[in-house]
Amino acid sequence: MKSYTLQKWSRWVVVAVALLISVATIFEGTAVLTGASQPEQIVLRWLVTYNVVAAFAGLTFLLAVLFRFSSVFARLWKRFKISWPAGIIALAHAVVLLALVFIYFTDGTVAVKSIGAMLMRTVVWALVASVLREQAE
Repeated sequence: MKSYTLQKWSRWVVVAVALLISVATIFEGTAVLTGASQPEQIVLRWLVTYNVVAAFAGLTFLLAVLFRFSSVFARLWKRFKISWPAGIIALAHAVVLLALVFIYFTDGTVAVKSIGAMLMRTVVWALVASVLREQAE
């Protein structure tokens, strides 16, 4: 019984962290893209755009997790395992992370903060996929 309670608790913690990161990314990224915020570090517009789009996708998925059988996602839920979208987001973040590291070591036009943030996103989404995969089994 304790194991099940811990798994349920950990699932909600991971989903809550991913929700917070997604919402913060949407607000901060949108502010940078619209010019309302001027960060002091190097800004790669393609990266900010990717982050905002991925955060919207992640937020949509997380809301579907929270409202599991909403009318919009009911058909997808039956067809795909619940962890697939989270795994795809984690994989996309990992690919972008590798690209950022490559760019950093080749010409240095990437802020270290961006690499750290992408690493955090990759780990969090991998955890979301892992926790939801365990739930689906």
